[in-house]
Amino acid sequence: MAYEGDVGPFMSVKIPIIFTPTIPGEAKLDFQIMFSQPGCEPIVVSVCGVAESAPVWVTKPNIDLKICMYDRLYQDSIEVQSRASSALRLTFKVCKEMRKHMSVLPKTGFIQAKSSFSAQLKFLPRQSLFADAKSFFNKDTGVLEVPLTVQVADQVRPVLFTVHAVVTHSDLLFDRTEVDFGHCSVYESSQTSVRLTNCSLLPQEFGFVGIPKFIDVQPNDGFGTLLPSQSMDIYLIFSASKAGEYNFTLTCKTGINRDFLLSCHATGVQPALKLSDCLVEFGGTALGDRTTAVLYVENQISSGPEAAARLFAFSVPDSSDITITPASGRVLPGQRCLVQVTFSPTLTDDVIKAEAVRRRKEFHTDASSCQHTQPDSKSKIETPLPLVKDQGSKVTPANSSPIRSPSPADVQAGSFEYLAAKASLLRSFTERRTRHVISCFTSTSDTSEEPRYSPHETLNLELRCPAVRPALLLISDSHTIHFSQVAVGQKVLKKVIIQNISSEFVKLTSSLLDVNGPFSVLNAMRPIGPEETHVLLIAFTPSVAKKYYETLEVSCSQMSLEIALCAEAVDPIITCSHGGHVDFDYVPENESASQVFRLQNLSSLDVRFSVLLDSQRLTEAMDSTAHVGTQNHSGLSVFRVSPSGGAISPAAAADITVTFHPDHESLHYRDVLRVKLLNKQTVCVLELRGSSCRHNMFVCGGDPVEDCSESLIPSHIYTSGHQDSKSLLLTFRSEYQEGKAIATARKLHVGCVLGSKPATKKVNG
Repeated sequence: MAYEGDVGPFMSVKIPIIFTPTIPGEAKLDFQIMFSQPGCEPIVVSVCGVAESAPVWVTKPNIDLKICMYDRLYQDSIEVQSRASSALRLTFKVCKEMRKHMSVLPKTGFIQAKSSFSAQLKFLPRQSLFADAKSFFNKDTGVLEVPLTVQVADQVRPVLFTVHAVVTHSDLLFDRTEVDFGHCSVYESSQTSVRLTNCSLLPQEFGFVGIPKFIDVQPNDGFGTLLPSQSMDIYLIFSASKAGEYNFTLTCKTGINRDFLLSCHATGVQPALKLSDCLVEFGGTALGDRTTAVLYVENQISSGPEAAARLFAFSVPDSSDITITPASGRVLPGQRCLVQVTFSPTLTDDVIKAEAVRRRKEFHTDASSCQHTQPDSKSKIETPLPLVKDQGSKVTPANSSPIRSPSPADVQAGSFEYLAAKASLLRSFTERRTRHVISCFTSTSDTSEEPRYSPHETLNLELRCPAVRPALLLISDSHTIHFSQVAVGQKVLKKVIIQNISSEFVKLTSSLLDVNGPFSVLNAMRPIGPEETHVLLIAFTPSVAKKYYETLEVSCSQMSLEIALCAEAVDPIITCSHGGHVDFDYVPENESASQVFRLQNLSSLDVRFSVLLDSQRLTEAMDSTAHVGTQNHSGLSVFRVSPSGGAISPAAAADITVTFHPDHESLHYRDVLRVKLLNKQTVCVLELRGSSCRHNMFVCGGDPVEDCSESLIPSHIYTSGHQDSKSLLLTFRSEYQEGKAIATARKLHVGCVLGSKPATKKVNG
């Protein structure tokens, strides 16, 4: 056996040498002390000793009782051997400090010649061990070392042996001596925990025995084993069976039959309202989908002096995936109120933006690594890296400007990288399980103006919500499709793209929209394979001015996507600067005259319009042309409109030009101009009137020469040659009164039209 150690400068070290002979006689041995420093010579020490033969000895001079607990009995045997040729008397002696804790039976005995003798060692450590035997026992470490002697008759030197043990406590310690569960509803269970610690150096088995029916102890129903110095959380679940005070004691019994008591107190309360289910466990719900559970809030008190209407209110955490409808309400005595609990797992904006930042950093890292691993040698030789000198004397490369680290605040919702990060998270999503405990506060009565909610009658609803990876992905920044404002009668189309991100074919189906509503799906659903997409065409065609909202569900066997359709139909408001009619005075034939009227858009959206003439509506009913008068002989419309259609922006105006271009003389040019919108609404009707003369001079008045109206057949068919004069018929009617005739008068209007064509001078040839 080698002994090693260190000796410092100008220091000394004691080296123990133990002599334990096994046979009588002289023994010698040389010890060599060597040093790690090469220059030091080894030191040789010679040791000698003489062993004397004793007739009686103990076979085990050191008895180890291992680890012992207070107030527990431990035993071992003491075996004594004799080589004497005669019987000898033995007396076992225990020091007086240890006589209350240790004894040897029998105390006196005879050992026969050349034989052995066995005695029984009993050790029962008391709590007063340290006070009785301070010299043998270390209280801090628990180590006990007791020397015992065997006195042999006719032998001067007694036989010595030592008993070793480590003494430890057997206590189990609760972190608190009393447990108060507070007020507990009879419809729910209240749970608390206590910490149980093993103060012993030995493992201890324990178990809670004699537990009342309204208490449950977990884990393992209150049984277990504690390792040395180990602590364990013990969960106490109290379920009140009726209203009242509960005072009870829990007993924890150890394997050595020690009892440790824990006092408990609780108050059972019976609320007036009750939840039909206190635990709701949803099935696996895909991100973007939703699952709804139905439960009831019941008013248990239907009659008696305490019967009254009760109020309730659920406290749902902000930014939660849980929605409760209605969140608050009133329940009459003996009635119940239906409540829907909806679980809609989604990805929060913070998570999506953090993923977008991570992807951006990863992209920059990959790009920089590619630049370092694959440099362009040609450009490196031909165009060396330009240097830019800043205001100081420091020279830095031009392309080494510092780049600010990306932040989630830089990512805009709805941007490309935002949608890419969202799609990446949906594709790599793994199952996530969350647990929510929603408090439902109830009031004692609703008679007071300000309802008072009792904290002792608060109900709790536990929700277990597993979220799974979706099978469908809506390629859009939102699950809401906004059509904005649309004019009544106008048709607007929107596209919705759905992608299959699962590993199998899915068959798409959709919910029915209102058949009398403005929304409609124009194309049919079809099965799509993995990573394939399907485009939905959704049309909005309103007929009444109001706001519209519908929900379209696109489903497969794994999940459903809910798409909200929002739109607002607006009646377009167009005003016209002219009212009634537009008159064109005498215009020479084959010349033109124009007038302009203005259309003003008073709506908040663009309005498309078209301008129609009744003379061009050949496919309309016969009465639509009742106000159409003389037309051109050439077949071209005598009235022309420009532009014939277009769009007017909000608060803008459009000028419409009406041109009158007759090709023959007539006083009966007539037409009707109508301004219509896309919804077939007529916003303006103008009667167009015009007259045309053959010469610059014209005369109006007199009696009609012929009774028939103007024919559309040209006049030159019945007349021969050109007529430069016009015949007028004037009829004068006078009355003879009181012997004399009264004079009568007729008026003729003679006018001159300024034509747009230049006058031609006749030259007599």
